[in-house]
Amino acid sequence: APLDLKVLPRSSAAEGAPLEFEMAFSIGPGGSERFQLVRDRDPAQLIYPAPSLDDAFRMSGPDTHGKNRYWTVAGREAERVSVQFCIKDAQMMLTMKSGSLGYQTWESARGWSRRSFFLVGPFNNWSLMDELEHREDAPGTFALRVKLEQWSLEFQIVQDGDVRRKMYPQARRAASGTGFLERTEESQAVGGIPPEEDRYWLIQGMPGSVFEVVLDLKELDRRQMVTWTQVDFEPRSTDALDW
Repeated sequence: APLDLKVLPRSSAAEGAPLEFEMAFSIGPGGSERFQLVRDRDPAQLIYPAPSLDDAFRMSGPDTHGKNRYWTVAGREAERVSVQFCIKDAQMMLTMKSGSLGYQTWESARGWSRRSFFLVGPFNNWSLMDELEHREDAPGTFALRVKLEQWSLEFQIVQDGDVRRKMYPQARRAASGTGFLERTEESQAVGGIPPEEDRYWLIQGMPGSVFEVVLDLKELDRRQMVTWTQVDFEPRSTDALDW
């Protein structure tokens, strides 16, 4: 279970100074501990580590989406762990230190980069390995290139690495720009089966075709929020021999 820790302010009251907090705890006989931060004791304002495919240590919140997302630290029994938390200009930073861990620091991203989106489906066994990249030249737009290994590819989109937060089309097997985007948290289960279970976007084309999938969060027409176009063709080695 998460530790019920009290965070102690140690920041200056000067205007513009960062808000800084610190806490410390000992590792128990199990050899590890885990925790989240809760703003103003409000469970709807959780601060927690965010998933990341790169080497960056990201954090998210405060929001309601931190269930089962904890910082975890392992070490010897009774080993002391110190945590420092800082907020400045709406950006958060958490640093954790222990003898076994050394130093590790997590930071919140700014702007649209605070969000992450992943393409998931049978093509990648529903794994969070295909992350859309934010386009710096088009704020609110995320894109990823995918190559067809078969004649079609079905996908949904997972937000912030949380499989409980899926995006999917209202219609089954929706084509580019035709599937009205829905979200798991906006819909209710029907007959005990989540509505997203059999709803995917469907890309069709010749094997080897490369498509760029675009998620535009600023698009007002929710049918046009998810689109794709073919941008390349990379024939498989067996295809080249057939020709």
